[in-house]
Amino acid sequence: MTAADDLRVEAKYEASRCFSHFVTQVDDGDLEQELTAELATLLAKLEDHANATRGKAKGKITLSLDFTVDDKGNTTITGDVVVKKPKPKRGGSHMWLLKGKLSSRNPRQQELPLHDVTARRDVADPASKGVVR
Repeated sequence: MTAADDLRVEAKYEASRCFSHFVTQVDDGDLEQELTAELATLLAKLEDHANATRGKAKGKITLSLDFTVDDKGNTTITGDVVVKKPKPKRGGSHMWLLKGKLSSRNPRQQELPLHDVTARRDVADPASKGVVR
């Protein structure tokens, strides 16, 4: 079979020569529609995340195609789409490990004898010669 014959066979049976055309045929086009929808959703989430954090946002779409071919040329193709969306940044905590337990207090740092100053106390005002509250 010549190259020209190959092209005629491909044209007759709508054989896919490019990936973008091939994807539209997998699962009767449902895979391509899912990819399109997931892309739009991911891009919106990336934009929102980048604006909210005033930084960069990262995401990923992974397309997996499984092929099974028998000795007669019958080919079964199944696709799977996995989307990794941006995760919100979480603050970390710094703690100290003390004898198998975590503590938020630094064992090497001295503690100050602090007390509550929000309670009201009577104070003498020398100018008014009385007690001020």
